[in-house]
Amino acid sequence: MSEGDSLVIRLTYSIHFMSSTSIEKSVSPRDVDGWKKVKPFLVDHCNKRPINYIISEPELGSSKKAVFYLHGLGGGYKETTSIEHLVCSYLGYNFVRLEQPLMTIDDPLQLVSTAVGINPGTLFQLFHNTSKLVNEVAKVEEFEKVATVGISYGGLSSIVNIIRENVVSKSFISISTPDVALAIERFDKLFDSTVEKKFAKVLSRNFRVEGRNIRDGGGLFRNYWNDINPWVDPSNYSAEVMYVGNENDPIMSSGSIEHYKKWMSKNRGFDNIEINLYSGKKTHETLPLGFKKPIFLDFLKDL
Repeated sequence: MSEGDSLVIRLTYSIHFMSSTSIEKSVSPRDVDGWKKVKPFLVDHCNKRPINYIISEPELGSSKKAVFYLHGLGGGYKETTSIEHLVCSYLGYNFVRLEQPLMTIDDPLQLVSTAVGINPGTLFQLFHNTSKLVNEVAKVEEFEKVATVGISYGGLSSIVNIIRENVVSKSFISISTPDVALAIERFDKLFDSTVEKKFAKVLSRNFRVEGRNIRDGGGLFRNYWNDINPWVDPSNYSAEVMYVGNENDPIMSSGSIEHYKKWMSKNRGFDNIEINLYSGKKTHETLPLGFKKPIFLDFLKDL
C-alpha cells in the first residue's frame, strides 16, 4: 500500500508546559467516510495528499477521551495553544490538533492555489470534509468520548459537525458563529489596512454575494450548502454547544449567535446552546485566556 492509502505514524517528543508525548499521524482522504472530492485539486491538499494530525497524550495515565482543536483561517495544526495544556494536564484527555483541508496554509504554492482556485462552494466542501475528518480520526484512534474546540473559521466546521453528525458530544466554539453564510458574507472584514481591505473586497465579492443569497434562500452553490447547513434538526439532541465570543466582533457577531440559539430552540427544539460574551474591541481577536479558562474547564470536565 502507498503512503497515501495507509496511516503513517511518526513518534515525536515535545514540551507542552510539562513533559508530554506527541504522536504525529496522517490519514488519506480516501479513507474518510463521506469525503467530498473538491475541485480544483488545490495541490492535492483536499483529495489525495495525506491529512496530518498530532495527538498530545494526557500527562498522567491514559484516556479514551479526546478534544479536537480546529484552528482558524491561515492557522496551522502545529501551532501551540494554551488550551492544549488545559486538556492534557487539567482534564486528563487526549488533545488532537487537526490539519484542516485548505485552512492550513503552510507553503507558497498552496497559498497561490488557494487564492486563485477557491470559491464559496469549495469552502462549503472544506467545512464538510473537516467535519468528516474529525469522525474518521476519532474512529481510527478508538476514542469513546469526543469534543471539539473551534476557533474562528474552525468553529464553522465545529458547528457543522456537532449538529449534523453524532460522534462529537460537546463543542466549545470561540470567536465564531453558527451562521456560516454570514461569516462568508463578511469574509473581507478579516483584513485591517486600507489596501488589504480593497484587495480583499474585490477577491471576496463572490463570497459576499453567495452569503447573502444563501441567507435569502438561494445561492449558486446551494447544493454544497445543503451538506453543511447547520439550521437543521440535530443528529444528537443531547449534544452541547458552548459559544464564547467578543460581543463587538465585526465578523462573527454576537447577535448572529443569539439569533441561532433562539431559532434552534423554537424551530428545532434544541436548547443545549450556551453563550458567554466578552466586551472587547471592535476587532476579530483572540479572547483572553483568563476569560475562557474557567468556562472551558467547567464545560468539558464531564466529557
